[in-house]
Amino acid sequence: MNQSDQIQFQWDISRSIRKNPPPYKDLMPFFLDKKLWEAAWKKVRQAEGANTPGVDGETCHGISSRVHQWLGSLHHQVSQGKYTPQNVLKIAIPKSSGNVSRQIGILTIKDRVVQTALKFLLEPIFESRFHQSSFGFRPGRSVAAALNAVCRTVTEEQSNELTYPYAVHLDVANCFPTIDHTVLLHQFSLLVADAELTGFLQRMLDAGATKTGFLYRRSIGLVQGGALSPLLCNFYLHGIDEAMEVFCKNHFWNLQMFRYADDILLVGKTPQILENGIRQIKQLLKERHQKLGNDISVCPIENCNWLGVRFQTYSNPWNQTVSFGYILQEDKVRKMLSEITDMTMPPSDRIDSATFDLGQWIVSINRRLNEWYNTIVFAKNATEIFETLDNHISERVGFLFKSVLKIRNKELFQKYRIKLPRGFSTWEINGNRLKVLSSLPPKRPVGLVHSPPWEQNKKKTTPLPFSKTSVITIGRKAK
Repeated sequence: MNQSDQIQFQWDISRSIRKNPPPYKDLMPFFLDKKLWEAAWKKVRQAEGANTPGVDGETCHGISSRVHQWLGSLHHQVSQGKYTPQNVLKIAIPKSSGNVSRQIGILTIKDRVVQTALKFLLEPIFESRFHQSSFGFRPGRSVAAALNAVCRTVTEEQSNELTYPYAVHLDVANCFPTIDHTVLLHQFSLLVADAELTGFLQRMLDAGATKTGFLYRRSIGLVQGGALSPLLCNFYLHGIDEAMEVFCKNHFWNLQMFRYADDILLVGKTPQILENGIRQIKQLLKERHQKLGNDISVCPIENCNWLGVRFQTYSNPWNQTVSFGYILQEDKVRKMLSEITDMTMPPSDRIDSATFDLGQWIVSINRRLNEWYNTIVFAKNATEIFETLDNHISERVGFLFKSVLKIRNKELFQKYRIKLPRGFSTWEINGNRLKVLSSLPPKRPVGLVHSPPWEQNKKKTTPLPFSKTSVITIGRKAK
């Protein structure tokens, strides 16, 4: 199953759920379709951490020579109800703020494939219900889309005043580690009425859970680093989006909410209405056994930080108008520079240098640069940031090329350094050219929110050639 087949699979799921109201039944046959598992394997194999082993020591590189047998055995175990998720290898990663760290979980390759297959199945079902104010970890949405939505909401056209002059940045304290499995599975059961699939999801959750409480023991926590965790996090917090829409409507839209995963931004017309909104969110989180972080302060929106940017207003002395935008903060840029350094490290013991593909490495770097560009291009300090990133990327990629190709600088520049219009230059190998952000033409923030790929596939109504066990319409009983 290639990517287009995966999209067609998800479109078929999306089409089926539109024909029947929830809860959706008989999903397990879709989950067990072997073509879906092939797509999940390819996704895991192409991921950056494909050769990072879990507790069993297996890597994608080690499995590749026997993948058909390996995948067949895994599929058989799941289909017979004999598969047990393995323990999660947990690593503490320091946070940029203070001496705090977060736990990243490294799953085994088997569990990564299983979670990815389950994500492919559940994503269209969840996405059909997710709210338009939610932007994090969703197909067709991004940080740039979230920031653009805020700017368009706050700025009233043909006016010198901001529609919402006040804001508050909220975050869910330790969101992933505090997600309650009982609450999550209850929400899941209202949408999915497939006991076998629900039980399987519960076993996946238990593998990375912690226990809390004395009299009443609860299983909590999602594995940060698991393919399924961001989707389940959005699903867990989806009820807050729905409740806050009603709350905002009942308060005559004097405030609005935007959410990017566990990062929330409230904008309002007065500080008092935002205080009411904060109390409402606290109550909604309490019902989910969660709470807000400690740093909560309502402020003028031009002093508010969210998603690594600071919002600002700008006065135009020539036409006496006020515009609204944002600047990228220094710590965000430093993180980008650090990520570039990590992405351009030469091959190590975990990566076979003989099979190290510099062309594909450029493709991977360009993909990340595209994501950044869509965010930075609308920032008021975009020009300076592009120049800083371009200089660092060029230096690091040159170092990577030299380390892998083992050639002198003169030969390196002659073969792989090319000139671009307007005095720019970059690296190119095997037809893959490294992007230079400063050379890209500026663009307006148009079309930043897209439909999921499977929704863009509506005209393709031919169903996938599922295996015999998979030809089932969601909501109908299997014969």
